[in-house]
Amino acid sequence: MFKIFIISTTFDQEEKCLEFAKAILDLKLCACCQVSQIRSLYNWKSKFNDETEYKLECKTLKKNELLDFIKNNHNYDLPEIIIQELETTESYYNFVKGD
Repeated sequence: MFKIFIISTTFDQEEKCLEFAKAILDLKLCACCQVSQIRSLYNWKSKFNDETEYKLECKTLKKNELLDFIKNNHNYDLPEIIIQELETTESYYNFVKGD
């Protein structure tokens, strides 16, 4: 059994999302990032919002380091941070690990 983490967050602009992904990859906090455009419907400060956002998903074994980076560098007051622990194959685990 080989476990990895997928940590996701969102951004209001694609450029910010891509810059954040590049920084995370440059720091070797994850092995792979995926960016997708999404539509987010939510209530924030008693106001309904319907926004286009960009979701960043990062595959990592460095959960705590990546969480700290997101918390300290994200432009949102309250960034979405979703953590999934998943099982994967040995070969993909080795990719995420950096082998």
